[in-house]
Amino acid sequence: MRSVRFSSILAGASMLLWALSASADFPEEPLALEPASFRIETITVETTREAAAGIIEAETLLEEGGTYDEADLRQAVSRVHRLPFVLGADFSLRKGSERGSYELVIQAHTARWFFFDHGYQFARFDQLYALETNFGSNEYFNVNQTGLIGSRVFLGRSGVLYVSFGLQQDSVNDESGGQVGYTQYDLFGRGIVANISYARHACCGTLVLPFGIDPNLAAWDWEEDDQASLSLAIPLSAHRSLQLGWTERQGEGGQHHRILIPSFGFLDGVFFAGDQSFRRVDARWVQDTSDDPLLPSRGTVLSAGLEYSSYEADDRFEVSFEPAGSTEMPRPPFQGEQILAELSGTRHWSVTPRQSVSAGGRVSFGQSRVTNLEVNDVIRAKTELDVFGGAVSARHLLRLRSHREPGDFSDLYLETGATFGVEATSPYLGLQDNSLERMELSTGITWRNQWGRLRFIFTYLDLGEVLW
Repeated sequence: MRSVRFSSILAGASMLLWALSASADFPEEPLALEPASFRIETITVETTREAAAGIIEAETLLEEGGTYDEADLRQAVSRVHRLPFVLGADFSLRKGSERGSYELVIQAHTARWFFFDHGYQFARFDQLYALETNFGSNEYFNVNQTGLIGSRVFLGRSGVLYVSFGLQQDSVNDESGGQVGYTQYDLFGRGIVANISYARHACCGTLVLPFGIDPNLAAWDWEEDDQASLSLAIPLSAHRSLQLGWTERQGEGGQHHRILIPSFGFLDGVFFAGDQSFRRVDARWVQDTSDDPLLPSRGTVLSAGLEYSSYEADDRFEVSFEPAGSTEMPRPPFQGEQILAELSGTRHWSVTPRQSVSAGGRVSFGQSRVTNLEVNDVIRAKTELDVFGGAVSARHLLRLRSHREPGDFSDLYLETGATFGVEATSPYLGLQDNSLERMELSTGITWRNQWGRLRFIFTYLDLGEVLW
């Protein structure tokens, strides 16, 4: 029964991706059979941050002296709108110095040099989750607070240096750390975007490993760690690109425990680790015609690629408590790696000037290899698994308020969404659940202006046998 339903989900998500792909190349508004074309003599960027003008012009991928139609110009402005420091962008055409030529004028509302991103997520669970290992830690409800402050400096014509400090707090963790990074736009004059960053987390992070590496669905804690990232986005056409990414996280490990098994005893069955590391490398083909990276109202995003993940934890031992005192039992090093092929797509429709709806789907399949995986108190020296996953989602976005004045740009949105997903491994390991089903219902309010963003999100989460 489970395999039939899981196959149906994958088939449905595949059909959704096909439908999205079939409509992705159509413009948002009907054009004439022979759309009018315009010779762009010059490109002028009008913005509150003159230092960003060079990046905005380069991100259009348009060249002065070229001829473009209305769809080309609309896609160019959408690319500008997706820049992380651009809040809104519009374009207009003015007559050029010669008959038949035009000046393209892009009006962009840019963010300030100082930025913040603060949010609260209130989560209600369908069952008791072991969010930590202390006695009585099982939770039906959790409040997660995330905060980020930082600043950006434009360097040269196409560079951005940024620094930020972030904090994440909930009933379990209190993670904080700083990040410094540099983004180079229009690399080699070909529209390539390169980003490199380094982050240092001082305390108390948590990582839930990919399901194929740890089917136990365990939370692995970090006492402290360092993280380095590198990414490249290489444009292939007006709205298609090849995106490459690499992330390396290393540090001192803490304890780990299963989330779906209540921990009624203090530190009962908790493994501690010495050094641990997590690595992820991915390469994706992306087609993006959306109009906003955070709150899109129209367009399509399609993605197809490969993702490699690996994890290692050394110097592990188990702590057990008895009336005579505590004892430590050494555990062998844990290692795991997986490679996945993934297809995903999301389509956004503008219903009214203030409302939009979205639908998306994702399918993934691959293989994993795990060393010293513990299954029902038995350590398996070598485990090879086939990994499958699928998800469908829907969203409604309502703009409650919009304010547009020079130097005062703000939006207030109400967002409601639902996601249903399944992850599974094969062959059967003897675990209570060889597949993980997830249903998430959420609604939230987002406010943003030229300084940053503030979010309040309310979520209901159901993990486990939601299909039955």
